[in-house]
Amino acid sequence: MNKKQMLDLMRLLSALESWAMSRSERLPSYLHEQIANSTETLEGYILESNPYEGLYQDAEGTIPVTAVGQPVGLVVDPFSNVFVQHDPEHRPHAVKFGHPAEEDKP
Repeated sequence: MNKKQMLDLMRLLSALESWAMSRSERLPSYLHEQIANSTETLEGYILESNPYEGLYQDAEGTIPVTAVGQPVGLVVDPFSNVFVQHDPEHRPHAVKFGHPAEEDKP
């Protein structure tokens, strides 16, 4: 399951929940069970996903980023947007989301 599929699943689950609440009805038990199972699956994928997915050290996309501090020459996001930095001197470095850069130095 890729990130786009995860996002689609989250939207579907949210829409089902909103629909049920708007009608002041409970979902049928079989749907509730499927939603619960899908939510658990989604949690597993999100928690196990690679934080560097879609990041490459080179502009050609042949060397994946695998750790903090590595240069990022190419980014391909889940929606197929592509960002390239051809000049190695100006490439940003991978950091942990939500952490100051000085903590992320290798």
